[in-house]
Parts: sequence; C-alpha cells; structure tokens
Amino acid sequence: MYSNLSMLNQPSVDLNWLFDGLDNYCIIKIPGGFPYYEKNSDLDIICDDKFKFVEILRNKILNKYNVKTKSYIAANNNLQLDVIINNTLDIKFDLTDDLTCFSAIPVSTKLADKILHDKQTHNSIFIPSVEHEFIIRYLEYNEYKSDPKKIKHLNYIINNGGNIDDILSLLQLYT
Repeated sequence: MYSNLSMLNQPSVDLNWLFDGLDNYCIIKIPGGFPYYEKNSDLDIICDDKFKFVEILRNKILNKYNVKTKSYIAANNNLQLDVIINNTLDIKFDLTDDLTCFSAIPVSTKLADKILHDKQTHNSIFIPSVEHEFIIRYLEYNEYKSDPKKIKHLNYIINNGGNIDDILSLLQLYT
C-alpha cells in the first residue's frame, strides 16, 4: 500500500478504463492508491487465460495510447506485459492463470479457478475474497522470504485479522 498518495504519479494508463468491461480476472495485492500507480511498478493479475488476457490488455492500450508494449514469459512462468513510454517502463502487468509462479509451496491450478470463481467487486474492478488474498500473500511471502521487503505480506495478513494457521488449513486443500 502507498502511505503517501502524493508519491503517486498521474497514471499514464487509466486502469479503471482498462479493466472496465473485462471479466475472468482478479487484481491481487492491489495497491492502496489504485488506480494511481508509481512509474516502474507492477500490477499482479490472476486470469483464466494469460495469453488471451494479455492480448486484450495490449489491444486496448495500443488503441488508446501512443506507447510501446513488450510481452514475455518471466522466469516464474508468469506472462508479463510492459508498457513503455519514452523508453522507460511505465507499468508492468504480471499475469498468471495457474499460480505456477509459486514453487516453494506448489499449488493446484484449482486454486486459481477458485479465486476467480469467488472474486469480489471493489470499485468496479475484481479482487480476490479476503481469504484468497491472505493465501496469495502468504504464498508470496513464503516464496521470497529471503527478501526483507516481502515481510509486508505477512504484516498485511496479521494487520487485517488473518490467522496463519487458518491460511495453512485452507492452503492444504490446494497442495
């Protein structure tokens, strides 16, 4: 979450417009200042088909904005779409449709399906249910726990009433 909205730039890409009318996605770990974002930041998305969804995003962006895009499969198997303005990364969309990006605790693809099935609307965009947000944040923390910045995910869970034992019990259904 952004602690100071004045740090956020006026977005080059209108994220509310971009996701308007789309379905079969959830924005996970949504930044507190959404739809504003910092340049060179990323937006994590679970969707039903990352290849189709990235094409939808790319087409919408290129039809409205004078920008460049680049898409590629990252080392963690996520499909990434970079929006580049003046040879600088503006925003990265980081898409998964199967959660294979988490190898420390491998999960079934059924978890991604369940997250999409149980998604909730928040300010006209789709986000995961609270319990699914906690699971994703726990997986993220566990995957990269050697990175001190990732403690924020554990803190998010605790500060928002989550219980690690409950999360592990839910997660067990998908491992």
